[in-house]
Amino acid sequence: MTRVSAIKFVLCTVIFFLVIVSCRRREYLPGEQEEGVEEMNNTGVMLNRETMQLGNFFGNVTSNEILINVQGGPFTELKTNELKDLLTQTDKDNNFFIFNLHQTQTLEPQEFTNEITFGKAKTNNQRSVSILKEVIQYFKAQDRKVYVLGTGFGAYIVQELIVQEGKDLADQFLLMGGRLDMPDLVWQSFSEGNTGGFIDGTTPFTGAPSTLTDTQKNLNKLLAGLAFKRYTVELAKYNDLTNVTYCFGTRDESFGGLTQNEKALLITRQANLLEIDEGHQVAIEALLDQGFETAFGEE
Repeated sequence: MTRVSAIKFVLCTVIFFLVIVSCRRREYLPGEQEEGVEEMNNTGVMLNRETMQLGNFFGNVTSNEILINVQGGPFTELKTNELKDLLTQTDKDNNFFIFNLHQTQTLEPQEFTNEITFGKAKTNNQRSVSILKEVIQYFKAQDRKVYVLGTGFGAYIVQELIVQEGKDLADQFLLMGGRLDMPDLVWQSFSEGNTGGFIDGTTPFTGAPSTLTDTQKNLNKLLAGLAFKRYTVELAKYNDLTNVTYCFGTRDESFGGLTQNEKALLITRQANLLEIDEGHQVAIEALLDQGFETAFGEE
């Protein structure tokens, strides 16, 4: 082989190698995924990487019905085991693929170790609402039925979503242990990082100036960042809330029982209203099965 022939052979070999490499699919590092590509997660359900990072999921992997849970608290971690325990109060959860949704403070708990302002708490809540919207739209785009369960603080996030995006974003909403109009005395105390509650579900009270940690103060501010709103006014623009079910305890020590004005708004807008003469957590557990049947039963 002449020198010129040898050079041509080497060049051809290099070019062929480059063509082959360029045609190969990129190898992704652990934890990476091509944007928008769906993959099989450990439940056997296809989800894209972005959605997988927005919550924990379990349940009936063959179901066309998605139950998105928006947990209460607020907490800085997802309480998935506690959700599973709660769902033992009903056997209807076997119908659903369940997505336990992240909120801002569960996605980035490190951001809440130093005290934040009330304004920052409001901004973080809006991000949590956006996360809920994104996950609902992801499953609705697959032509699935999407049901939303919100308890306590989670009920506030769901209410805010309905106000901003309308009641038709999801198929059904079940709100448990929430509130429409929190008394000023209570939400203002929370907005300062302090505590508050209700005696027998009716008489509001506040605690002494807070000695809580910065994280605990921040979580109280998150609650106030939605509780300051008057949802009897915000929701009044809808004439039809028939796909919304409210469950509450008349002796709720955390949020208080609904007033006649709050109940009147829900009744006139044709929402489903379930109540029981119990406190916050007992009411949620006692009404869960009936709430599931009312909200997520056969349509």
